[in-house]
Amino acid sequence: MLTGRLCWLLGEQEKALVYWTKSIEEGKKLGVRPDLARTYMEISAHISESGSKHSELGGMDAQGYLRGARELFSEIGLEWDLERVGALERRAA
Repeated sequence: MLTGRLCWLLGEQEKALVYWTKSIEEGKKLGVRPDLARTYMEISAHISESGSKHSELGGMDAQGYLRGARELFSEIGLEWDLERVGALERRAA
């Protein structure tokens, strides 16, 4: 996830998407739901930016990733992360 963020910040958006895709695959494979949810949140935050060249990744848009993050954080009871999702939702509104 962090490598994706770094690539994005360096202007390498396509490369960031590749790293985030790998992060999703590994997160699902290993069953690390907090990391998977944080990856979803990271993707949502960046592809919803005005300077984004991409509006989706793997067929899902920013709102879909944010919903996925909210669901996972709710299931595992990570309140602090849920607050961050709420902040992103308010920003998007």
